[in-house]
Amino acid sequence: MLLGCGTPSRIPTPHLGEHPTPADRWQEVETPPPPVEVEELPPAPIGHVWIDGQWRYQPMTRRWIWEQGRWCQEPPGTLFYAPPRLVRERTARIVDGEVHRVIRWNELRQRYEEVDVMVDRWRWIPGTFYVRGALGQPVPWVGELSCLSLENRH
Repeated sequence: MLLGCGTPSRIPTPHLGEHPTPADRWQEVETPPPPVEVEELPPAPIGHVWIDGQWRYQPMTRRWIWEQGRWCQEPPGTLFYAPPRLVRERTARIVDGEVHRVIRWNELRQRYEEVDVMVDRWRWIPGTFYVRGALGQPVPWVGELSCLSLENRH
């Protein structure tokens, strides 16, 4: 079975949700990840759900590393799985604490104008299982997942 082939799927997957986490869980990254890779899936083991492969950002090397898809048992108390998410923000470039501005010719108004220099800023959060916290709120799972990688199945 191939992911991304456009056919209806009977792949057991976790219930999906959105990341309810505070901003400090998001990583700032310099570039977006490459396109996802297509993976061949072995048969589903009983009691496991499929977690798609995803790119993980390595801050020390500033590189994206592919983490292969795998069959996992959902952690106890799982509420949902939030897939990886990338957010692009257009912001003004800051230099020495000041907004970087330049003079540009405005063709429409036929005059020079001072404009902010805009840059792309990327924020990333990897796919995460969320479980019920002490107050009933969703919190990220921090334990080890019981997963089978594709290499373990060959």
